[in-house]
Amino acid sequence: MNNDYQTWLHKIGKKECDLHGIQGFKNSYQLHEGMSLSAVWPNDVVMEMNDEHRGSTLLVDSLFNISSLLVLSARVKRYCESQELLCTEFLPVQIKDHNGSILDEEYFILNVTELVDCLDIDASEAEESMMTDDIDSVNGIVLKQTEL
Repeated sequence: MNNDYQTWLHKIGKKECDLHGIQGFKNSYQLHEGMSLSAVWPNDVVMEMNDEHRGSTLLVDSLFNISSLLVLSARVKRYCESQELLCTEFLPVQIKDHNGSILDEEYFILNVTELVDCLDIDASEAEESMMTDDIDSVNGIVLKQTEL
């Protein structure tokens, strides 16, 4: 297996907090568009803990959220930076607890600034959406074998 790629999974448990959408950045859809946002990113962007899970407050290194973003601790940010990842930037985000308080811990959204079409659709047995060009599901993840 090629070690140039890694799979990122969130640990979802009963104690780990999960987050709602973004507040303070009007165009949050751009986080899924593969564009740099560091020049326009406000310093006061907030994500709130999900009120439906009030007992879930544990802050972990990668926070699950309904926006499908990589919300990472400062520790994971430092690790990612040491790996010299290409086409990425770290956008600061504040975490608000169930009581409405902003927490002191530093978190960042890892924003991918260039999208790469790398899924081998046939080998992954991908099912495409009937409404859009999106992929609804895959039987397995198989990446295209190309020269970089």
